[in-house]
Amino acid sequence: MYGSVFNGIPEELITPDTRITWAIIAQVLANRTVNYREEYYQNQISTEDGQNNCWYAPALKWMNEMGMSDVNESPESQISRESAVRLLFEYAYKTENETDYSITDSSSHLKDKAMLPASDIVTL
Repeated sequence: MYGSVFNGIPEELITPDTRITWAIIAQVLANRTVNYREEYYQNQISTEDGQNNCWYAPALKWMNEMGMSDVNESPESQISRESAVRLLFEYAYKTENETDYSITDSSSHLKDKAMLPASDIVTL
């Protein structure tokens, strides 16, 4: 249903009413980065990293190595709009836009969904 954008995120966290957390955005950005390899970061996680058994641990480890801000402070807390925008700009800068944008149709489909939750319309 959501393609590879939400791979690795528990299905119960992908609903229109669910708030976007640091952990979710970390996983989404990692999924869309061409050179991200979950297996590599899973093997790099130690008990000192905290949350080492969580579904989002490899993505957080990757973001830490990339030097992304505020990722580990509270991964399961809601990310503010301001923090999300800052993180997206930081992500674009740190990855030099090395992303995989697989868009299957034009943006004209968005005009009818302007009032829907972002989770219903986001395609990367």
